[in-house]
Amino acid sequence: SVEGTFRPGSTEPKPEQMPHQPAAWGLATLLPKKFEVGQVDIAKSRVRFLASDGLEIASLQDSALRIFPDGGGWAIEGSGGVLALAKAPALNVVSFRSRIQGDVYFLTDAQFRLGETGRISASGEFSSNSKLRIEWNQVDVTLFLDPVWRSRLSGKLAGTATLKWPESGLGSGEAGGSFRLTDGLAQNMDLLDRIATFTGAPQFRRMPLQ
Repeated sequence: SVEGTFRPGSTEPKPEQMPHQPAAWGLATLLPKKFEVGQVDIAKSRVRFLASDGLEIASLQDSALRIFPDGGGWAIEGSGGVLALAKAPALNVVSFRSRIQGDVYFLTDAQFRLGETGRISASGEFSSNSKLRIEWNQVDVTLFLDPVWRSRLSGKLAGTATLKWPESGLGSGEAGGSFRLTDGLAQNMDLLDRIATFTGAPQFRRMPLQ
């Protein structure tokens, strides 16, 4: 297993910060000066994604990773595990493909499951100016409702959204998109009960929504 952290900015020391290296003698002079990694397979990992202020944006837990060189960067592919997000339901990871190039993390494609029926896909770029595109289908709306509203509203959500934010964090960003609700049902609401009583039509107590 392995644990790692991604955060904005490079942590590589500048040339003037490099510590003095003593001259190599003996066995060290016989060792290779170059070390190459063909591929790294990790059965279980935990990776944290931090904002510039150090706060955790998301964490990937118990995912199997495959890491290998990709041009001047590194490709990271994974499957399984859970993606935990701040103030949002956790996602079950199906698979994802990504790449690190310098200080930029590119999410080429990611597939997730949410609840019993929800399917979510995402792609984007995480850098000083991050952007993320999300698409979802057959997501149970009750996963996003507080306990009181879970008894009042049900249905399936589908839609797309685009998020953009600067290095200062999501709070300074913007989001846009659209969604639709199908197979919806509103019930257990005082307003609907009053309408049903006033009209004498009990079907108003359970209002279908599309």
